[in-house]
Amino acid sequence: MLVPTARDNAKAARLKAGDIADYFLNISRTIAEAADIIERGDHPSGACASLQKFSEELPVILGTSGIMPKKEADEYARQLEDASNLEHSADNVSPKERQEMVDVLRAASGTFHAIGYEIFARR
Repeated sequence: MLVPTARDNAKAARLKAGDIADYFLNISRTIAEAADIIERGDHPSGACASLQKFSEELPVILGTSGIMPKKEADEYARQLEDASNLEHSADNVSPKERQEMVDVLRAASGTFHAIGYEIFARR
C-alpha cells in the first residue's frame, strides 16, 4: 500500500485550490449573466436559480477546503443569496432602480472574479 507523501498532499491541495478558483470564476460569470439579463429588461430566473444553489453550496465547499475562514465563506454565501433574490424584484422597478441592480451585480461579479484569481495565485 502506498502512503501519500508530503509532495502528493501539496499537489492535491493545489488541485483542490484550482477547482475552488474555477468555482469562484463560474459564480462571477453567472452573476454577470444575471446583470446582462436584467439590463436587457428580461427575467433572470435561470441565473438566479444558479446563484441560489451556489449560495447553499459555497459554505459547504469552502468549509472543507481550508481556503478561507468559515465566517468569510458565510458572508459570500449571503451575498449570493441576496443576488439570487433580485429575480423577484427586477420586474417591477424603474429604469434607474434596474440600473442600480445591474451595478450592484457587476460589482459582486468583480469581487468573485478577483477572489477566483487570488486563489489561483496562492496555489
